[in-house]
Amino acid sequence: MIGESPEPERRRRLLAHVQPVLTAYDEFLDVAHLFDRLAARGSGSDLQRAAYEDRGRLADVVDRMAAATLAVAGADDVRETAPVPDA
Repeated sequence: MIGESPEPERRRRLLAHVQPVLTAYDEFLDVAHLFDRLAARGSGSDLQRAAYEDRGRLADVVDRMAAATLAVAGADDVRETAPVPDA
């Protein structure tokens, strides 16, 4: 990548722009925390690019995103969350 990503500055400006409304609804600290998490772990597209860069396989991207989705859902296996039709 050439140069530094403009995203941190964009996030800072967006948060500053919406701060009065978020503060009025007592949501500012929650949203600021979510922005910090996003900055620390990266966006979904960052995670997808990293998965692809490991071995250059789109299947790895799908596998990693499915695993992340299942982890959020609290399931160990996709068969726990969706029925598999009989072949």
